[in-house]
Amino acid sequence: MAYYKNTDDTIRSVSLYGRTEKKFRFAFSNFLDSFYRASQEERIIMISEEPAEMQDRVHLAILAAAANRLANLHGVPVPSWVYKGMYFLDESEPYYDNVNHAEYREWLRRTTPLEFSSRHLFLGADVLSRA
Repeated sequence: MAYYKNTDDTIRSVSLYGRTEKKFRFAFSNFLDSFYRASQEERIIMISEEPAEMQDRVHLAILAAAANRLANLHGVPVPSWVYKGMYFLDESEPYYDNVNHAEYREWLRRTTPLEFSSRHLFLGADVLSRA
């Protein structure tokens, strides 16, 4: 397997750079942009390494869900690290990204991909979309 040339655009690099909400969103967006234009071999490398430890459990769960979903959508192997318990939120603490409206939350529950909803992350069908 070849070495992926842009080490700034990996799941691990998002975890290292994204220590605040703003930095996380920025790094995650850059990662997605790079992932979508990468070759299959590069995609495998980009999601293969486990994230660094982070204080924010939601961010860790999002990274695992994203790696899981992207692998499934793009036909690359799902890294085994995504199934570790630390990447799943407790059922008692579902995450809706500050959405408080009950009907909207229900819509998010219905439309969120399984790789996210199984981790109690309810972010909707377009969670990995880029504008």
